[in-house]
This record gives sequence, C-alpha cells and structure tokens, in this order.
Amino acid sequence: MERRVRDEISAVNAMKHVKFLSDIGNRFVGSKGDKKAIDYVSKEFKKLGLTVDKTEISVPTFRERETKLTVVKPVKKTFQCVASYFTPPTPKKGVTAPLVYVGGGEEKDYHGKDVEGKIAVMNEKGMGDLKFWMGRYAATAKHHGALALISIHVMPYPYRTSWEIGNNNVENRFPEEGVPTATLSCVDGQELMWLMGGGEVEACLKLDVETRMAKSHVVRGVLKGREISEEKISIIAHRDNGIPPGANDNASGTGTMLEIARALTRVGTRRSVEFISCTAEEGVTAGAYQYVQAHKDEMPSIKALFNIDMISTGGRLNLVGRGIWPDTKPLEHSKDLNRMVLKVAHELGYELGSMVASWGVSESGRFIEHGVPAVWFWKPDDPYYHSVYDKPENLEPNMLKVVGDIVAITILRLDAVDKIPKFK
Repeated sequence: MERRVRDEISAVNAMKHVKFLSDIGNRFVGSKGDKKAIDYVSKEFKKLGLTVDKTEISVPTFRERETKLTVVKPVKKTFQCVASYFTPPTPKKGVTAPLVYVGGGEEKDYHGKDVEGKIAVMNEKGMGDLKFWMGRYAATAKHHGALALISIHVMPYPYRTSWEIGNNNVENRFPEEGVPTATLSCVDGQELMWLMGGGEVEACLKLDVETRMAKSHVVRGVLKGREISEEKISIIAHRDNGIPPGANDNASGTGTMLEIARALTRVGTRRSVEFISCTAEEGVTAGAYQYVQAHKDEMPSIKALFNIDMISTGGRLNLVGRGIWPDTKPLEHSKDLNRMVLKVAHELGYELGSMVASWGVSESGRFIEHGVPAVWFWKPDDPYYHSVYDKPENLEPNMLKVVGDIVAITILRLDAVDKIPKFK
C-alpha cells in the first residue's frame, strides 16, 4: 500500500493546484480571491468523494488600494513600497514631512532624534534582524511624535509586514495606537539613505488602505475511516497569502495537501483523515484559533496533526520543534511524532532539519494549545517571502512530492496500528 501511495503522489499534480491558486491573485481572508479559493478547494474535496463542511469565522481583513512614497525635496522621485497589513491609512493626500533616520526603530534609537511631525525611517540589519511584527515599532514612532514609519527591508524588493505586535493572544494583536507603516526595498532604501546623507529630505507617504471585519470559512474535507472512524488524523494548510501571488506561502501547502488527499482516497484508511483548508493564518493565525474554538470537543479525537506551510523554496526543509511567542510559554511540537516523521523520511531517502521558530507559531500552535500532538513542516528562508516574486516559477516543485510522500506514509503507518500511542 505504501508503494502505491508514493506512486500516486505527483509533484506535477500538486503544482497544478499551486498555479491555479496563484493565478487567483489576492487570497487574503474575506477577499474575492478568498471566495474563489474556497470554491476551488471545496470542489476538489468533493471530486475526491470527501465529506465537506465549512466553519464560519469572523476576523479582521485588510485591503491595499495604493501605497506610494514620493520624495519631493531636494529631488522628485517615487519609490515602490508595500503597506504593512492592518496598518491605519494616511490622510487621503498622504503625509508630507521631512525624513529622519531612527536606526533599528527601537526606543534607544530615538534618543537625541527629533521626529516630531516627521516621517521616521528604520532599517533591518540583516537576515537575522527581520522586522516583521511592525506594531511595536509603529507605537514607538507614535510615542515620539512621528507621523509615519518606513522600514527598509534587507532584500532587493519590498515585502508585506504586519502591523500586529506579534503576540499569541488574538485579543492583544495590535498596539493601542501607532503610525501608518510601509516597507521599502534595500535597493530603493539605499538611494533614499544616500539622499538623506546629503541633507534634509522631504517626502510624501500615501497609504490608501482599509482594515475591517470580514467573514470567511475554514473548509474541511473528511475521508471517513472504514473501521475506527471516530479517531482522526488531520492535515492543515492555510490557503491565504500575505501578498499575491503567494505560491510558496501557502499555495505550496494547499497543493500538497490536496495531492495527499487524492492519494489516500485511492486506498482508504481505517481511521478518518481530515484535510483542513484554513485562512486568516496571516498574522497570528486567527482563523485556526476560531476553528479550534468551534471544534473544541473534537480535539481529543485528533491523534496527530500535520501542518504544511511554505515548503517549496528557501533553505532546508525543517520540522519545527519549539515555537515562541512573547506573551505565552513556548509551544512544543510533539517530540515523539517528530521522531516518527524523521524516521519515515530517512527510510524514504529524504533529509529533514530541525529548528526553533523564535518569531511565532503557525496554525499547529492553536491545536497544540488543546493537547493535539502536531508536526510542522517549514522552510523558513524563503527569499521571496511576502513579495510579488512569490511565484510558481520560483518554487522547487519536487519538494511538494517530498513532503507529500513523508506525510502520507507517516499517516499510513499511524493508521496501521490498532492503538495510536499518546505522543509527547
């Protein structure tokens, strides 16, 4: 059976899903693209004969109409930049003010700097200093009287950051107050810093954006077990993106999950296997949080959860062990289940790394909080992360089969035993 399932799983098929989802464009929760993705995943589940249900969620969504930074003095030049999602807008005509450099944007970096009524400019200092959770930086800038904040990214293109603080607690996602925030590439940032080095620079930052509440659905497809249907093994992959097209983040996980579903339906399973297409992962996984709250009574029946997120470009494919949020104790993925997955991978001829996620936890964290043993597959070093270059042609398609093989075979081995052990 294992050989049959491995033969079924195809990177070519998985990439067809990736390309379709990428072509949708914006799939941010509550968007038109999100609705198209819901329809697509639902139809694919039904095609495979899975039982499909939908859990409604209500979460903040974000829309960016236009983001523009224009230097008006001493020269006139417009730079491409990207708004942080959930940032407040600027006034309609933008914010026009002198620029002031504030280093890494920390409190100490403002000492001796006059940013009152000005636009603060901060920068990342390398790949180990990525400033993704911009909420606290926006709050610090506001505290010192700045009107807006620009962050210079370490890569040669701007990327989408978040205006959240970076807390696990969904009730404490955002700063109480803060300035509008956007990101600039290191290429444009270098030119901007050169201008600032020559004297006073005045610029206009315009953010035509909107944050509002929106409804969406977490879609679940269930392959009912033929013998022990009350026990479940789950796979989760979020379908939303931070910025289109979002091929790696996370059409890669969704495409792989759909391909695993196709392979497993060909052979059937003793236990039920559920495939969860989530949304509102972007940010602090509010969609998974609401899904788990709605299905709390089902959590004890999930014997193992596999989280597939951003697996097809970047550095080494890793299993995440510990995940760290600043406002809660570390969340531990199951050591026992990780060992089992690693053993399967080695038997199949695949190599996996291990890592600590020091800047938060993907959707598996919401299940871990309710006692579900989980594994998280992740490549953390995506050079195109949250940028317009996260395209299908920048993926390594065969990674979809690698992860598909490992997850599917691990599920078959779990399903083969009469009693799945309680993983720690």
